[in-house]
Amino acid sequence: MFSATRISNKLCPNIILKRISNNLQDGKSIASLASLSETHQLLYKTCKDFAEGELKPIAAKTDREKIYPKKQIEEMGELGLMAVCIPENVGGTGLDYLSYAIATEQISRCCASAGTIMAVQNIYVNALNNFGNDKQKEEFLRPFTDGKQIGSFSLSEPGLGSDASAVATKATKKGSNYIINGTKSWTTNGFESKGLVLFASTDKSKKHKGISCFLLKKDFPGFFVGKKEDKLGIRGSSTCSLVFEDCPVPEENVLGELGKGFNYAMITLDGGRIGIAAQACGIAQASLELAVDYASKRVSFGAPIAKLQSIQVFIFFFIRTKSPKWH
Repeated sequence: MFSATRISNKLCPNIILKRISNNLQDGKSIASLASLSETHQLLYKTCKDFAEGELKPIAAKTDREKIYPKKQIEEMGELGLMAVCIPENVGGTGLDYLSYAIATEQISRCCASAGTIMAVQNIYVNALNNFGNDKQKEEFLRPFTDGKQIGSFSLSEPGLGSDASAVATKATKKGSNYIINGTKSWTTNGFESKGLVLFASTDKSKKHKGISCFLLKKDFPGFFVGKKEDKLGIRGSSTCSLVFEDCPVPEENVLGELGKGFNYAMITLDGGRIGIAAQACGIAQASLELAVDYASKRVSFGAPIAKLQSIQVFIFFFIRTKSPKWH
């Protein structure tokens, strides 16, 4: 697992187009890393080394054949990347959100599927850490920090996207259980996940103040996983519909307080957006590296197209847009 003391054992060795190319070949980001702390710089180098060695070689096949990279995800768990901001006393790594962004960027730079799996897994454990009680953390959080099991976060529905207050999935109290009925859509990690943070309405009359949050396991009766969506990319990460037909959930599996689910979702997604932004930076960095490499090797009219001013200007503007990412 990553920590400031253990990370030193896992270090990777280590506006003119030539300078850009040299920076990329040396493994440096276009944006300066000098402003980062020593711990953050070590994390950056460790994640970069792992991603280039373990993820980059399998990324194309993972996406093309829609393969969940199980071995690599478990290795990411060993590095502490599946619970970056979770305290160490419940199995996490105990780092900050900047660490999460740095790690997500480097993983996504070499394999966008692995970056997505990691990002949503961290959303799942963050929700548990922020709002769960001790018993819930032991059952639904601690076993999900090492990469051997992953979780998912299910809010969206067929008729519900950004309007999170319009949740149609219902949770009806019956004895000591809540009976869940409804369908969720576009659930990332939905096919492989063993744990689920689910949002459902416990009081429709209260609108967003009647939404509550529940913790489920894949083996609950009445819990069905639909087919994987056919996507244009990031296909190593599953995106599924989830169906609930009279699915009983014990009342002790209510996460936090009844009626607070909407607030919990908004707070959790605030952190999730950091991960998605970092993922986009990683993908953009990989695109830049490929563009520079191609421009340096592609010969037209007797010279590399990198010699053309129009190509140099294009790359310059790409870098100028990307350079403030750490600030």
